[in-house]
Amino acid sequence: MAQGRSWLNANCIADNGTGKLRLIVDGVIEFATDCPSTEVRHFVNQVNLLDEEKVSFRVEVSGVRWTIELQIPD
Repeated sequence: MAQGRSWLNANCIADNGTGKLRLIVDGVIEFATDCPSTEVRHFVNQVNLLDEEKVSFRVEVSGVRWTIELQIPD
C-alpha cells in the first residue's frame, strides 16, 4: 500500500478565558492545545495514512467551539 499525505485542519476558540482542545487519530497522531477566547486558534497537521487504511478520530474539548477538517487524497 502506498502512503498518502493527509491534512488535519483544526480551529478553536474558547467561550470564555482559555479552553482546551485535544484531537486523537487512533494510532496515527495526537495533539492538544490551549484555545484562547480572544482569537481563533488555527492548526494544520500533516499525517501519513495508508491509502486503504481506516482510521477513527475523536475530539475532546473543554469550553471551546471548534471545527475539524480532514483532507484525504484520492
